Amino acid sequence: MVQDITERKMIEDNLRESEERYRALFENCLDAVLLTAPDGRILSANTAACRMFGRTEQEICQLGLSGIADITDPLLPVALTERSRTGKFRGELTFIRKDGTRFPGEISSAIFKDQDGHDRTSTIIRDVTERKQMEEVLRESKERYRTLFERTSNPILVIDTEGNYVSCNEGVLKFLECTRHELLEKNVRDFIPPGKERQVIEDHKALWDVGGTRETEYYVHGEVKNLELTITPAIWHGKRVVFGIGKDITKRKQLEKALQESEELYRVLTEKSIAGVYVVQDGKFQFLNNNAIVYTGYTIEELIGAKMTIVVHPEDWEQLKRCVKEMLRGERMSPYEFRIITKEGHIRWFMETATSIIWKRRRAVLGNCMDITERKAAEEKLQLSTERLRKVFSGTIQAISVAVETRDPYTAGHQKRVTDLARTIASEMGLPGETIDAIRRCCPYGEPDSRHREDRHPCGDTYQTLEIDTCGVRNY
Repeated sequence: MVQDITERKMIEDNLRESEERYRALFENCLDAVLLTAPDGRILSANTAACRMFGRTEQEICQLGLSGIADITDPLLPVALTERSRTGKFRGELTFIRKDGTRFPGEISSAIFKDQDGHDRTSTIIRDVTERKQMEEVLRESKERYRTLFERTSNPILVIDTEGNYVSCNEGVLKFLECTRHELLEKNVRDFIPPGKERQVIEDHKALWDVGGTRETEYYVHGEVKNLELTITPAIWHGKRVVFGIGKDITKRKQLEKALQESEELYRVLTEKSIAGVYVVQDGKFQFLNNNAIVYTGYTIEELIGAKMTIVVHPEDWEQLKRCVKEMLRGERMSPYEFRIITKEGHIRWFMETATSIIWKRRRAVLGNCMDITERKAAEEKLQLSTERLRKVFSGTIQAISVAVETRDPYTAGHQKRVTDLARTIASEMGLPGETIDAIRRCCPYGEPDSRHREDRHPCGDTYQTLEIDTCGVRNY
């Protein structure tokens, strides 16, 4: 009896090929593949599963699902219930390696019937540890970015390619003095100072493609504010945008402007001043106005960087240093005088004050001086004239005294003795030389009145005492 089994053989061949393909897929799959029963038994495990759990296939089958899955994972009962209800489950569970370490696994499980009609479960597990680590890093990065974005005091803004504001932090709202809702309805043009729109837009559009830093002016409620803005092109929710991180430099700009105005005012004052103005640092000239240069006879090139000794008279150098130190310490308030020697060799007198200043971030001395050469010459002439007058005056008094004594022989020599005595007493009292000299000139005028002459002591003591009173030394 012959039976045609060709069809059966074909089926068997197809089944064998299918099993071989399944076995090849089972063994070479990069993910762990488990063949399990609904009751948790593991019937087989592929090579990837053995590597993943660090166990042999036999060990995995002996342990069962409860030996490789973390039974404390709250998602495990949910997964089993879902698979039981729908016949499949897809999600994430926690698994345990042989060394006890836990790791997250992405699981795909489905129930099917084998050739004998028994319920079986195919379970595919993918180790997502690296992905989870990357997700955690990304989450932390986003958190850091969010913290930086929201909490930093520096303005951070996001602008689209049309110049519309699409996002910002609190720093921007504080700088632009508006609410978030108000800002997100505005364009960068709304904050450009009048008359500068074209220039600002051209400058910034050039940076929107390549990035860079610009000092930008913003017109906020009628006032100009300054922001140092670093621009970076980026992708924001799938769209090309520009990130801007700024630093409020409004106060710095105001200070720079005030400093510039102050320097301009200082320059005008020093250049137009009738006094000589100079700055000395480390004993060397760092700045001189035109008057100071003219006084010395040198050129500006010869003086800048030169020591002060190039012009100060050698005999006055130590005194000058002492006076400057006293004035800088506040021990001296009045100006001091000294001499200089010009390039031509002429000696000139100067009256000066000194002040401590900061010059190029270092301590320096600012000197203000006036040429008093003509005044000193006039004083010298006046002194000579005064001396001549004094001699004439003294000679006249002497002549009158001699004439008086000649008329009254009894008092001859008395005036001279009184003068000498008065001067001696004044010297003993420590009176100034000018006072002593005045006594010498004035005493010869003292003539005793008639009462004094009637009371004159035979020895002349009473008369002498009255003469001393006349000369103004009664308190001795």
